[in-house]
Amino acid sequence: MPRTTEEAQYSLSFPVAAALVFGRVGADEVDTSGLSDIRVARLVSATIATEDIEFSRRFPAERWARVRIALKDGRTLVSHANQARGGPDNPLGNDELHEKYRMLADPVLGRTRSERIEHAVDALAVSPEALPLLVEDVLDPCSGVAGRAS
Repeated sequence: MPRTTEEAQYSLSFPVAAALVFGRVGADEVDTSGLSDIRVARLVSATIATEDIEFSRRFPAERWARVRIALKDGRTLVSHANQARGGPDNPLGNDELHEKYRMLADPVLGRTRSERIEHAVDALAVSPEALPLLVEDVLDPCSGVAGRAS
């Protein structure tokens, strides 16, 4: 079981356990709530990572994984082989990117500033004025009003 956020971020079993318990792996899950959750600890201790030679051959160009779960009643559940999400071969959709941004940015920046930055980034493709406003907001978090770059 990882003792720190840094250890949790580089663990193989911790994010799997956190995802099973919390339904996601975000900043909260790799911080105090996840690191101190006894359900996560129990799943981490029950996890065994094994190497798939074909997946290793493809690494680092491709990152593949498969999950096999042995249940108490003797059944085994096996996932399909899945490629890691977020790379060029398996990109996140626009809605998923926005959701991930909000999940990570809101706790750090606050919802109002996070929304200003999100709207400014969305406007970059259609409005030349969006870039200086975005830079201004990133450099000076107290500047501007919510929604100004939309």
